[in-house]
Amino acid sequence: MMTDQEICTTLRAHYDSLIALARSEQVAALPTPFSLFEADRIRANCLRLRSIPRPDGLDLQVHFATKSLYLVSVLDWIAPLVDCFDVQSRREIDLLPKGAPVSFHSPVLDDCVIEDNRVQQISLNSVMQVERALRCRRSGIRWGLRIALSKHTSSQFVVSGDKFGVAVDDAAEAFVALQDRSAEPVFIHHHSHARLKAREEAQRTTQAFADVVRSIEARSQVAVEAVNLGGGWDGAFEARCGGDSIEVVLEAQLSTVREELPNVQSVIIEPGRSLVEDSCIVVTTVCDVFERDTTTVVVVDVATGFLVPVPLAHFRILHLGDESSLVSEPREVVIVDGTCSSRGRIAALRTDRVFQVSDRLAVVNTGAYTYSLAGGFYAVPPPAYAWHGQLATLTDVKERRISLDAS
Repeated sequence: MMTDQEICTTLRAHYDSLIALARSEQVAALPTPFSLFEADRIRANCLRLRSIPRPDGLDLQVHFATKSLYLVSVLDWIAPLVDCFDVQSRREIDLLPKGAPVSFHSPVLDDCVIEDNRVQQISLNSVMQVERALRCRRSGIRWGLRIALSKHTSSQFVVSGDKFGVAVDDAAEAFVALQDRSAEPVFIHHHSHARLKAREEAQRTTQAFADVVRSIEARSQVAVEAVNLGGGWDGAFEARCGGDSIEVVLEAQLSTVREELPNVQSVIIEPGRSLVEDSCIVVTTVCDVFERDTTTVVVVDVATGFLVPVPLAHFRILHLGDESSLVSEPREVVIVDGTCSSRGRIAALRTDRVFQVSDRLAVVNTGAYTYSLAGGFYAVPPPAYAWHGQLATLTDVKERRISLDAS
């Protein structure tokens, strides 16, 4: 287990280019909160994923999980590098580049989505959605069944009938019915709340999914030829703090699929957070500091948005000041937002850093659900700027350009 000081050192090394940009004179003049994105790193992450070796005979489709970063500029950059965009709302579909293929999965499935020609794949979350799919007259849709499993076992982490997926007991019957109607093989879609960063963990999680797929095959007497492994990988920074690279984790999952599910010919993956969270920081300002018992409470001008519990978001904090303000004895520091919500706690750390009003902090690990970091009172998204390092320019995502001195 790394100490907070070791994590801080690793943070500075991993996000060195973004930290340097955040400290620059031009960017320091921007009012907080705002997001900084490194365009080149996002592209590089996509290319790394596409180059991962796969077992013989196994096709791999890369679907970008749009919820990880709802920024039109980023979606445009990624479009040539992925096979499809995963969405869970109509709003996301409208943000995508024109003509981009769409895969939809959500507890809310309306007729407009089914009839939208941009939607090529739909993962069904309930028996009711399966019944609607069976009545669908539109051709060209590939169907899937979403199964919600616990992290390392084949038991469901939600009760039957909950919003996260079809109950395992209903899946075999639904699989046969859909297979009879579909022109393409129906896929089984794995959903879990994992944050994978180690080979063994990835193998256990995929093994649990494989157990369920084999059960569906045995009950239905039909071979499952395609699976969706979902996402859930940590970014490279978390692996750097004690884990394996994304490449190692994915290779372990693909190898497990090949060994345990010999009928499977096609695998879908849904990276999102793992592609973008290492390419983004949110810059915020300290608004107030006070002592409570043995803890220093630091209030900042960014809010969490309250979409997920903070432990799942796993925010990391890095002070953007110099190293002059240090104390001899490390203290417990809690970073909170300025809202009245009890869920406004962003992070806790033990540090020898002194925090003062007007200091600037960087919040990292802001991909996927954690992009809900927001300015204002509850959930107003902060301004976002994309850094094109080779061009030495900072681009407002609203397409207003701000020139930076290359020197």
